[in-house]
Amino acid sequence: MIGHSVGQACGLLLTMDGAVADFLQRSKSELRGLSYSDITHPDDRRTNVSRIRLLAVGDTPLRLRKRYLLPQGGHVWATVQVSKLHTGLDRGLLVGTIFSLDFRDRQAPPEALWAAAKRQVRLITERNAVLGPDLFSDGAWLVLLGLYLAEAEGRGLDIGDDHASGGVSAVSKTKWLRALRACGLVELIGDREDQPQLTQCGIDRIERLLTGTVTTDLG
Repeated sequence: MIGHSVGQACGLLLTMDGAVADFLQRSKSELRGLSYSDITHPDDRRTNVSRIRLLAVGDTPLRLRKRYLLPQGGHVWATVQVSKLHTGLDRGLLVGTIFSLDFRDRQAPPEALWAAAKRQVRLITERNAVLGPDLFSDGAWLVLLGLYLAEAEGRGLDIGDDHASGGVSAVSKTKWLRALRACGLVELIGDREDQPQLTQCGIDRIERLLTGTVTTDLG
């Protein structure tokens, strides 16, 4: 963990740990008064804003994987857990807990992993269309991929949208989500059945599998 930041519900930065300022290669005074969007990579802004809008006071922290802009150019990757304070005068303020992402030991960058997830969903969907879904049991994997892609694209998993998870019906999706929660791979934001997200364990295991497909394709 690097440290914490605190901001208004509108996204205006109020304060942060010194380690966070160092990570972003700015002073605290330079960061105060900026918005989170000001220091977020343009390609990640829509994702961040749309997901944080879903977050309610007291909900389970929302996890974002994002790129922070550096003042001299370039960016750094981080995982951020965002929550809204639910007590006292600070109720509703955004608290971000920031973790560095070091890709030196990873065999594939996030963009390649997201592309691999999309490719898996597409191939399974095409196979089921040709051979029929009754021959195969991919429900749990498709739900996990649907959650992974929903997070990458800054949207929630639509329980009623069969296409979002490769044709898995809403009834089956609900069943698999319960099973995946019991396995510790999925959690609910604010205990709401309509707002599932992957746990860190879930993300790590999915990316381990996706990395294998990426390196196979590249090899």
